[in-house]
Amino acid sequence: MPNHLKDALSPYLLQHKDNPVDWYQWGEAAFAEAKRRDVPIFLSIGYSTCHWCHVMAHECFEDSEIAKYLNDHFVAIKVDREERPDIDHIYMDALTRMAGQGGWPLNIFLTPDQKPFFGGTYFPPEPRHSLASFPQILQSITQLWKSERERIVTASNEMVSLLQKTINKSNDNQLTLDSLIHVDAYTISLIDNIEGGLRGAPKFPQIPLWRWLFTIAVLNSDNALLSSCQLTAEKLCLGGIYDHIGGGWMRYSTDAKWLAPHFEKMLYDNAQIIYWLSEIHAFAPNAVYIERITQTIDWLQREMLLPEGAFASALDADSEGVEGKYYVWTADEIDKILGEDAELYKKAYDISAAGNWEGMNIPHLNHALGNLVNEKMALLSKKLLDVRQQRIPPSRDDKILLDWNALMIAALTKAGENLLRPEWIDLAETIFQNLEKLLFRDDQWYHAYRNGKHEHLALLDDYAFIIFAVIHLYSATGKRDYLEKAEQWLQIVEQQFTNENRVYNQISKQSEQLIVNPQPLLDGALPSSNGVMAINHAFVWLINGKDIYYQRALELIQSAKSIISSKVMIHFCSFGLAYALLTSGATIKMNCQQNKKWREILFSHLPPFALPLQSTIQAVEICQQQHCLPPLKDEVGLLEALKGLIPQNRL
Repeated sequence: MPNHLKDALSPYLLQHKDNPVDWYQWGEAAFAEAKRRDVPIFLSIGYSTCHWCHVMAHECFEDSEIAKYLNDHFVAIKVDREERPDIDHIYMDALTRMAGQGGWPLNIFLTPDQKPFFGGTYFPPEPRHSLASFPQILQSITQLWKSERERIVTASNEMVSLLQKTINKSNDNQLTLDSLIHVDAYTISLIDNIEGGLRGAPKFPQIPLWRWLFTIAVLNSDNALLSSCQLTAEKLCLGGIYDHIGGGWMRYSTDAKWLAPHFEKMLYDNAQIIYWLSEIHAFAPNAVYIERITQTIDWLQREMLLPEGAFASALDADSEGVEGKYYVWTADEIDKILGEDAELYKKAYDISAAGNWEGMNIPHLNHALGNLVNEKMALLSKKLLDVRQQRIPPSRDDKILLDWNALMIAALTKAGENLLRPEWIDLAETIFQNLEKLLFRDDQWYHAYRNGKHEHLALLDDYAFIIFAVIHLYSATGKRDYLEKAEQWLQIVEQQFTNENRVYNQISKQSEQLIVNPQPLLDGALPSSNGVMAINHAFVWLINGKDIYYQRALELIQSAKSIISSKVMIHFCSFGLAYALLTSGATIKMNCQQNKKWREILFSHLPPFALPLQSTIQAVEICQQQHCLPPLKDEVGLLEALKGLIPQNRL
């Protein structure tokens, strides 16, 4: 018999609807049942492309004996972290405080009033490698609940008190405004100048960090840092973390050389990488960036675009129960498919009989062939793609998320504008129009959509990223409606999300209130939504010159840095990008559709802190810090003006 997940929106929850565990969705029904029975809640949070979530599900949640014990002594709740990032944020914070680290699956025990008191990540079905088994954990919690209830209540109350406190204020150890546009020695020490990215393994793209480093490199004419940024971008394009056959980036590399990925593909990673490569290419052109962006957008339209006209969330790492099986090759397969061209391809992509990963081969480009962009290789990859598409593919999480789709709209718009591909801007506009139809109801946004249902009022991430997206659509098209929407939604965020610290909460005043309301301040895999809101205010100030937007951006930066007790910028980069816009941001009005030569100059020398604005004027108008140059009417003047946007013009 299906459990309480049978009507869920989330594909991840639906994967568990036939478990013998009597799973509930998050909500009052589950909390009431726990109170009625006087039992603790077992909360398990994961996502559809999470490998170890699948492993624990098969080992534990499909086991009838384990399920019976769990059902008898607990109320079990299953949550999709992508559908409910607010819940995930709170309990991941709690687990990190309890255990020193977190991860997924996130398994945590709560009192019936949702307060956490014990947790962990993966629990095996029997004791293994010094890990207690899941049944042992369940039995221990049951015994504690019966015999030491007061201890549990005290611990859970203390944890909630910790979660409710903002990050400790420290008057003697704060970031200064000046530090936002300079790289601290600690961050520099983390950079891997051999393999790109940050030192060691695993290697994550960490695009919020690299966007900030690239901006600071240009802003301060730091050629060494600029080289580090370009190296990282190139390694992302050459390594096995990129799908050289079909396009798109995997989640992260498990090694220090970007070779062996964790094979799931996430919409938000691909959006951010497309955006960043487009930024770099518009300042320091590279044919490899164009090829990767183009191939990835082709993949998005081929495999991720849903009938509703928006993008799916992710592709799984596993197919046929094996991680990476869809993506790897034997040398014999390459020989059979490519024939006389096989040796050329194998040499270029490091494919051998012995393999480069668990006896198989992950295609990646040898460093000496890093700039290999030619039609021959593209044709050979297309042959392999045709064969690969006959394999059983990884499952696709087909829920539509507002925040991740918004990031992709901004990325498509940025790529279309910077790489002179207007059809990508058209695609971005279409995606936005479809999101409005699916997720905008009664003058408010919703977070998730699937199979005709929209659920969960939008969070701060949703508003921050959709505002970011429409600002870019305004930049690329000149359509006033996009700017008006940005200003309208900025006002909604101000009304519904602002707290006493003058930063924004994650959950609006109209939404379900949880045990705490997080204040997203630090960058992670996604940029901080408070940081993006500061960027949004700065962008709108650059566009319309209204001082209210400048002041709010600066207030957000000041408020956030007074809360964060650190001089290290590595998780504070979005605020640094906002401050760079306030101190050096520029707008460039130009009719990008008419003068091809001027377009080429603009998008090969465009600093990342400059915002192009599509205009009908016949000249070029550049404004920086509310000071506008005389209209430019020749190519030499345009080039010099672009160089002049960089302080001291030392490049």
